[in-house]
Amino acid sequence: MDTTTYEAFLETVSAYIDEQEDLDKIHDAYQFALKHHKGQMRRSGEAYINHPLSVAHILAEYQTDPTTIMAGLLHDCIEDTSASFDDIKVYFGEEVALLTEGVTKLGQYKFKGLESEEEEKQMIQAKNYQKMLLAMSKDIRVIIVKLADRLHNMRTLSSLPEDKQKRIAKETLDIYAPLGHRLGMYLLKAELEDTSFKFLNPAQYRLIAQMISDTRANREEDLGLMRTNLEYLLSEHNFEYNVKGRIKNIYSVYKKMQTRNKDFDDIYDLLALRSAECWLYRSRQLLAGN
Repeated sequence: MDTTTYEAFLETVSAYIDEQEDLDKIHDAYQFALKHHKGQMRRSGEAYINHPLSVAHILAEYQTDPTTIMAGLLHDCIEDTSASFDDIKVYFGEEVALLTEGVTKLGQYKFKGLESEEEEKQMIQAKNYQKMLLAMSKDIRVIIVKLADRLHNMRTLSSLPEDKQKRIAKETLDIYAPLGHRLGMYLLKAELEDTSFKFLNPAQYRLIAQMISDTRANREEDLGLMRTNLEYLLSEHNFEYNVKGRIKNIYSVYKKMQTRNKDFDDIYDLLALRSAECWLYRSRQLLAGN
């Protein structure tokens, strides 16, 4: 069960949002969601409010703006409670209401699945669906809230029957993880991939996870050395930088093993360095069609 507390959420939000007026609005949105989801339970047995709160917490970890945070808290109100678009508009403004409505509309469009057995055709279908989601979202923040919503749903997927687990995991791997990558939300994308892989191929997931764990100490040492060298080169050439490093995620390693037909010990590029690009800037580029 993946839950967060309101106190932990507020601490994350307060770390980068300074305006008390914004914090008050976020608190009001939480209270609105708490009131309207009262008595509702998730399949896992937890109070339903834990879901929108966790979604908003994920958004806060990405330091999204107050409007997006409020939309995260309210994203299920129109669909699952007595609250209407006009109610949200009156209390929180049209911008928040439109984001909330946008997430609701995306949720109502059910993906019929990748019907073709050919991998190439499946990829084309998946990309077309991604384009459709982006086209439906007049504001890119709708997609960002939807990704946070999907991430928390994946974290709590074990409460569903196995057939639904596999269907949702497949959809996540083919549709939502690539969208996270396009928006530059790489940690979210990696978690979506790994969680999906865990439900689709648990034996391979456990095997690769163990092999990565067994070699983690040496790889982290190599990563530190690589980061130091890259930072020196960037500094020498007067580049501004914020270098981030990571050991590649489990599903990424699996894909490399499959596409290259190699064993784990023969995969050498398990480390990744990136001079961090602001994911929100990337999302704006995407919205502009770049």
